[in-house]
Amino acid sequence: MNAAYDDHITEQTPEQTSKEELTTTKAKATETLLAVKTIALVTGIPPMASIDEEITQWEKLLGEWKQYMSEAPPSTQLDQAYQVALNGIGSAYFQRYQQTKQVADLSHAIELWQAAVKLAPMNGPDLPARLNYLGYALHAYYEYTKELSHLDQAVQALEQSIRLSKRGSSDWCNSLNSLGNVLRTRHANTRNTDDQDRAIQVYAQLIEHTPLDSPDLPSRLHNLCSNLLERFSRTQDLADLDRAIRAWEEIAERTSAQSPHRLMHLDNLNTGVIMRYALKGELRDMKRSIEVMIIIIDELPLDHPERTRYLQQLAHAMVEYYNQTERLSDLESAIATWKRIMAKTPIDTDYYPVLLNLFAFIQMMRYHHTQNEVDLERAMETQQQALAQCKPGSFYMMQSLFNAGSMLKTRYAFTEALADLNRSIEYLEQAIALLSPRSEHVRATYLKTLAEVLQKRFERTEDLTDLERAKQLLRNV
Repeated sequence: MNAAYDDHITEQTPEQTSKEELTTTKAKATETLLAVKTIALVTGIPPMASIDEEITQWEKLLGEWKQYMSEAPPSTQLDQAYQVALNGIGSAYFQRYQQTKQVADLSHAIELWQAAVKLAPMNGPDLPARLNYLGYALHAYYEYTKELSHLDQAVQALEQSIRLSKRGSSDWCNSLNSLGNVLRTRHANTRNTDDQDRAIQVYAQLIEHTPLDSPDLPSRLHNLCSNLLERFSRTQDLADLDRAIRAWEEIAERTSAQSPHRLMHLDNLNTGVIMRYALKGELRDMKRSIEVMIIIIDELPLDHPERTRYLQQLAHAMVEYYNQTERLSDLESAIATWKRIMAKTPIDTDYYPVLLNLFAFIQMMRYHHTQNEVDLERAMETQQQALAQCKPGSFYMMQSLFNAGSMLKTRYAFTEALADLNRSIEYLEQAIALLSPRSEHVRATYLKTLAEVLQKRFERTEDLTDLERAKQLLRNV
């Protein structure tokens, strides 16, 4: 029995043992050399002249790794070394993608990172960050492919990164932020409300772990607000709008006037409080809107293209606020604010006639409150200044002509001067001549006003031409 067994034992000769040891030694030396080359490229030694040169070196090294991997026996240690190389070249491709936006580079980066993640140990300290990069890249890739599977894979990678990260760590926060963005994109395409709810939960978690002095806080609050507002549009749940407004208030407080995002954040806050005012009618929201728009106007450069729009919104908001309170003090506050804004604006500014027009409008509101001729004269004086500075044939010239004609019609009640009616008709006719064919709703108001002044002049002069013309205008209204 023992003899038969011994017959099957193959004894190695010293020469065979020496050859195997030599092969193993060479393999280890090759593996070590590849690992050293990998670390050198990862750390930028030697420095490369361009990202293209770096990728060329990575491709050459990756070929060497693949050749070695096809010959060497599998081992955990070898897999870990190889995944470092895969991650390195993936990062190089992604870096070039960020520079050139070549989709092929993004696709290569994703493929290499996915292969690296499969080889990485679950307790590897770098795995959460790599999963975050992979999720971010898959999200970017979706914008080109429009394949929802890429968003699904991104969510899986980011959820795994969050589970593997220490709560509150930079990896955990970065992955939460990326996950919120991916969920929002997926919701926009699938309308799955679970994704929207999860995104809001994720952004809220992220904000809870963001220090108050962090430069990332405003952008993270903005993401939360945007999602809350989108959900509010769907559910009409005022709790979401209230929560968004509170966050916008915090963003505005923490964003400096020098920030390129300052205007966007203030505009969002203004939009939020105006929406809530429209829904609830609470004057505190209209007051807050006025305060925010004053801040915007004070901080906007004088040549900013949006300045005119904000000025118009501010004037209308001030009038709306007064219409609700009916307090003279609110009009006086509006007038004082407008004078301050005008004092800061050079007279030769293109939109200065707009300022004058709006100021005259606010002054007329004061006259309607006081019925004091002095207030009317001040409004008319401002309107004449606007008329003198308007560009001929412009929209604001048309508006100024109509306003001046309307004011003269109002003053006639005091003066009973035929000259006021004559000038009023002259201004109104010029305004109507400048009306655009598309301004039907405005045309009706202009024609009706002119008809009223013509009727008043008929009452003074008994000129039937004015009466017939007034009737014709009213038939066209």
